[in-house]
Amino acid sequence: QPFDPNSRLQYREWGSLDPPSSFMELKTKACQSRFDYLDTWGQMVLSQIPRLVIGWHENGRVRHVSDISIEEVEKQAQLHSQFKSEEPPRHHLAMLISLLQQIYDLVQASEEERFSIHWHPSKKSQLALQPYPTLPDPAPPVTLLQSGLLREGAP
Repeated sequence: QPFDPNSRLQYREWGSLDPPSSFMELKTKACQSRFDYLDTWGQMVLSQIPRLVIGWHENGRVRHVSDISIEEVEKQAQLHSQFKSEEPPRHHLAMLISLLQQIYDLVQASEEERFSIHWHPSKKSQLALQPYPTLPDPAPPVTLLQSGLLREGAP
């Protein structure tokens, strides 16, 4: 059927959407290396992907496949990362959400068109907007003749 009556572009509807529960994050990893569960967990949470499938390979040949739930990926992220039980990865996601909300609130309240965002480590979690300085108009361009680098009639 036509996409637009004035266009020759056409499309055809077919198939169906798979339920989100069937989505997966697919990775390959060498058998002898460590898998970064923390980064993968973050990707999965933000993408709302419920399963991780890892193809473990040796010299390019897949030796075994792991099918892991997002809950197990989170547990592995806690075990294999610098984060311990008092500061699980979910805490860092909450901090990111809070930071994004602070930036959004600052931008909405600002009357400046151009600004930079500054974080003050001495004031924990304190953000501030700094307007960009207004630069003076640049000097008008100077031609080679005006600069004396080229004389009229010179090659």
